[in-house]
Amino acid sequence: MLLLTPMAGADGLLSDDFDTTNTGMNDDLASRQSGSLATVTWSKSANANASISGNSLHWSTGNNNAGPIVSPDHDFSDAASIAGGGFTISFDVVPNASQFTGLSLGTSSSGDRLNDGGNLFTYSTTDYGFLIRPTGAGTVFIGGAGHNFSTTAASSYNVQLEVLTTGFSAGTAATATLTINGVAVDSNRAFTWDSEGQNYIAFSMWRSAGDTSIDNLSISAIPEPSSGMLLIAAVAGLPLIRRRTR
Repeated sequence: MLLLTPMAGADGLLSDDFDTTNTGMNDDLASRQSGSLATVTWSKSANANASISGNSLHWSTGNNNAGPIVSPDHDFSDAASIAGGGFTISFDVVPNASQFTGLSLGTSSSGDRLNDGGNLFTYSTTDYGFLIRPTGAGTVFIGGAGHNFSTTAASSYNVQLEVLTTGFSAGTAATATLTINGVAVDSNRAFTWDSEGQNYIAFSMWRSAGDTSIDNLSISAIPEPSSGMLLIAAVAGLPLIRRRTR
């Protein structure tokens, strides 16, 4: 298994390395998860097959007319998730070999979070989403509108997403920067949260044969500046203030 370094300067909310010899996606949560929110169960959409294999979470479709979804059972719209003005998500993904795998933000428990009737990240109710293909081609979606990007083709990708925001109420502004294998592929993408006011995170894939998998999931809040760092910043600014008053 590839061991990843957490995104710098982040407070861990939930990490899941899927390290278990069992196959159920909710087996051994206490030993494989860490963070202030652990333990968090997972759910899947009606037409998804999901299991743990090789210390990764795998899922596939049980119906070629459905885009299967897996999702942690936590609403990341609480104050702890944006303590310092935003949050980060990082994970490894092996995309569906024939098509793509995607992530969606801002879904709701009563809305489209587990609606596998289409591609979740393209729904207008999905505030922010993206897909990535084995070819390196990808698309970021804002309320269903697509913005293409490309990166070097690979059999697996390390994905890091940073979202800056002050809240999740309707109309609140946010920006997202998507980094894949260490390269920023879509920076400072602006969007707004919709009226659902929730932030469930969901992973989905194309409705075809084969499966996709994720590993080393880490969700963290960007921390608030410590009092020590604020003091250092204030002291560093004193010479400039003195020069201006002369």
